[in-house]
This record gives sequence, C-alpha cells and structure tokens, in this order.
Amino acid sequence: MNRLRLTPLVVLITTLCGYHTSLGLKPNSPVKILSGNLNERITLHCGGPQSVHILDASYGNPSVDHFLIKKSPSDAPHTLPVVQMLCEGKPSCDIPVNDETFKILSLIKDFHKLVVKYTCTSEALEEFPTYNVKARRGGDNTWDVQFEAEAAKEDLYLHVEDVNALCEKPLLRKKYIDVNEAEKECNSLSNCVFIIFNSDGYTLCESSSYTNATVQRNSKIYVKMSYISGRLPHNYEVFPNVQGVCEKKDVVFEMNSALRLEELYEKCREVDCDYFTMSTANGVKGLPKSFRNYAWFCKGFPKYVSHEGFIFGKNNKSSKEPKGRMTIKGFEGPLR
Repeated sequence: MNRLRLTPLVVLITTLCGYHTSLGLKPNSPVKILSGNLNERITLHCGGPQSVHILDASYGNPSVDHFLIKKSPSDAPHTLPVVQMLCEGKPSCDIPVNDETFKILSLIKDFHKLVVKYTCTSEALEEFPTYNVKARRGGDNTWDVQFEAEAAKEDLYLHVEDVNALCEKPLLRKKYIDVNEAEKECNSLSNCVFIIFNSDGYTLCESSSYTNATVQRNSKIYVKMSYISGRLPHNYEVFPNVQGVCEKKDVVFEMNSALRLEELYEKCREVDCDYFTMSTANGVKGLPKSFRNYAWFCKGFPKYVSHEGFIFGKNNKSSKEPKGRMTIKGFEGPLR
C-alpha cells in the first residue's frame, strides 16, 4: 500500500511539457473548464468518436484565472488521479462533487468546489488504471493519502508497444478476438509469463526471456504484472503503464541504462526518494533513444498520467528486509 504524507508546498505538480505531444494532441485542441459546487454533479462530455483527456483538477476551494486552476493550499492533492480514474479515455463521465468521490475519510467542512480542466481528442487513449483510494487531512493541512492496487493484479500487464520478439517456449498460438481474450487465457495458465502480438496473432509464452527483439510497428509485448510484482520487496509497490511525473525541482536523481529494478530500489533508498518512474523499451516519445530504460527518482507527491511502457514505483519507507527482486531489460533479456 502506498502511504503519502504531504505538506501544501509539494502538491502543485505539473506534467512534463512533452506529454501532450506524446498523446498526439493538436496544439489548438480546445480546452474546457467545468466547475461544480459541493453536492452538485458535473458532466464531462466529448462528442462523436472523441474521448476525454484530463489536464488538471482540484477539489476544495480552487479558483480559475485565464484557464489556469489556482489551487488552495488545503485542496485535496489526489484530485487529479481520482478524476483521471473516473474520466480519462471515456467519451463522457459524471463526477459527483463530494468527499465520497475523493474517498476523504476525515470530516472536512471547508470544501466547496471542484474544478476540472480537460480537452477532447480523437486519439485512442487508454483508460486510467483503477486504484482504491483513502485520504485524510489533518488540522495542520497535511494529508495522508493511500493508493492501493485492486486485488486482481494478475489482470494487469506491462505494455511494450511497437516491439516484436521471439518466444523460446511458446504455450499457445492463436488469433484471439482481442488482447483481453489473450490476457484472460494467459491468466488461467500459471506458467504463462508474457504475450507477444504481431501479424501472426498472439503467442502465449512460458519463457523467462524473449529474444531477437526488433522495432516493429503495431506489434506488442504484454508482460504479466503478477510475474513482475510477485518478486518485489515488500517495502515497494509498482504499477504498470502509469507514469508519476514531478517538477524538475523535485527530481533528486536520474539514472540512464536502468536495466534492473533492484538497482532502482537501492538507488531510491540511497537518495531517500518517495517514488520513481522508469521508461522501458518504448522510451519517451519526442525524446532521444537514450531515454529508453531511463529512471527518475522524485520527492513529494506525483502527478499521475497513463503511459504505456512505463513502470511507477512507490517507496514505503517503513518496511524492512526486502525480498528477492525482478529484473527488466530493454529490448532483450531476462524478465527476472
């Protein structure tokens, strides 16, 4: 479980400027801002084939100044990921404006408004992963926020896009209707580790590594999350296809050639980071190839974005005696 204690100074976190480019959003995409008062309901809607992309959000006592959401120091710092879970990648969504929506357990009487900034895009966006959230605010305006992955971690997969490879120990080769059907069958097989999708269909693999990996458009590798998280030390929790992005001033260390998660755990402990984000074989769109297998170590509270091919790790500093760890390599190599 993730447990974060935050001061108001670290809750104003922005995404990297390249995120809009990585989603393929047009520079002139119209930005919309909706606000609702306590106990009202706001509806985000995109017409036709478009879907909602959340840009920013704040629940508490925010205001709006020229399309900029100005947040009060006491606003809920986890507003953005909750709104993303409710709306990201969907054609429309309803958001009740109340403490229950944002899973705030403490009695707070000074919250009056929710403001959401979003745009509509025709790009196929991934829906934001769902987590269980609990939040409390103390009398000194510090927050205790907990994010916990839903129970069925075996249903989660790390998505490595536009990469093809060979499987040394194939279990099944089929032309499934879609990846959901392939993942369901892989979940039913305890020895299924990852799935390769290419023009020949889906291959379910038992191998602990993949070989002859090449860049190939529209091919994908799906690595079972239970295989990844099952070997993590108990004082860390990781989530696939999620990027936690912090401001430059909150980055305490950067690591290139981040090939082993074990190295990231140790470095995070060494620099006393609160969380890390790691790119895998896909790298970061718009940035050089040197940002493949690259890691950022950060302090404070991350701003979450859905990003295939990324791994997000949270350091639960109160735990001790880490267990065995798992290794991920870039285009080719052992998965543990």
